[in-house]
Amino acid sequence: FEDVPKAIIMHRTEGMIKMAIHPQTRQILGVHILAPNAGELIAEAMMLVKNKNTIDDVVNSLPMFPTLSEAIKIVALSFTKDISKLSCCI
Repeated sequence: FEDVPKAIIMHRTEGMIKMAIHPQTRQILGVHILAPNAGELIAEAMMLVKNKNTIDDVVNSLPMFPTLSEAIKIVALSFTKDISKLSCCI
């Protein structure tokens, strides 16, 4: 969460999100969230899996700023881009 502006504002950047995707379809198969505020993100992650969304669906979404759900978008972006080179407001 060290790249998530809302987590930085809250001084709670510890934690991680791990996303498993299908290599050909890029469908999100599972999401693991380990963080102090994981409860705020679990429902969103569950819906991504249930609705068979792809990482492209997440990348093309527009999360509110600043929110912790930006973390899910950053994880999806990390499959195709070097997130260390992105601006703060993805």
